[in-house]
Amino acid sequence: GDYLTPGLWDMHVHLHVGAPVGLSVIDPAQWHVPLALSYGVTGMRDMASRMDDIVALRDSLDAKRAASQAAPDLIIAGTLFSGPQPWGEPDHAVIPKTGEEARAEVGRHISRGVDFIKVHDFLSPDIYRVIVDEALSQDYPVIGHLRSDVGPLAAADLGQISFEHVPPELLAYCSGDGQAR
Repeated sequence: GDYLTPGLWDMHVHLHVGAPVGLSVIDPAQWHVPLALSYGVTGMRDMASRMDDIVALRDSLDAKRAASQAAPDLIIAGTLFSGPQPWGEPDHAVIPKTGEEARAEVGRHISRGVDFIKVHDFLSPDIYRVIVDEALSQDYPVIGHLRSDVGPLAAADLGQISFEHVPPELLAYCSGDGQAR
């Protein structure tokens, strides 16, 4: 009378620890991970967190599984790649100002063991292209936000394999009947 289902994946989480000033900070390993497991989520894809924190969490979860304890698989982006932001730079983002900085940061991310590179808003089209090119030259997938000034077809042609959030500007690429132009 029992049933079995495959483990579920939560494909977009941010497990970084942090809270606005004045609010308490609760380690996501203490609440998010057990809660996810209780709902049958056996894998999570972290889409941007502080590098040291997310690498440590992933390593901790790997060690638990190696010791036959319940823990989800975790694949990670590390920090996200963004441009200067009008509201300030988040602590889980890297903001390369030159192509050389962008290439170096992609290499640093890969050396830390990330599973993919995440691009975000406010990147200039030139820096975006350098990031995608460098990641793909090292066989790393690029995922993230869709840049409205690059467009979905150009981004896909460059090699970005998924769009995590689609801006309202995407409607400019669609005709009235919903067919892609």
